[in-house]
Amino acid sequence: MATRAAYQAAVKARVLQEETYAAERRRNELGASTGSLVIQAQRDLAAAQFAEVASRSNYTKAKVTLDQATGRLLGAYNIQIDDALSGTVARPPSPPPSGME
Repeated sequence: MATRAAYQAAVKARVLQEETYAAERRRNELGASTGSLVIQAQRDLAAAQFAEVASRSNYTKAKVTLDQATGRLLGAYNIQIDDALSGTVARPPSPPPSGME
């Protein structure tokens, strides 16, 4: 899925930006950088974090849409139609997946 690749790229970009920000802070502590450059690196890190969250959201939405279109949505979350028809829940549904599959 293209959305999974976009998410993976966003994660790598965020990790790189964290390293860049940390390096810029170290340079500033040593007097080899300016506060302005540190703030720019921090701004870029915040933008990378936002992009990661947005791309994860897009991936999750695409996965749910795919599961719905292929008729696997209930099974993906361990929801039994018999429970829904009877109005009782024999077991709780599975939580949404925590990681990228």
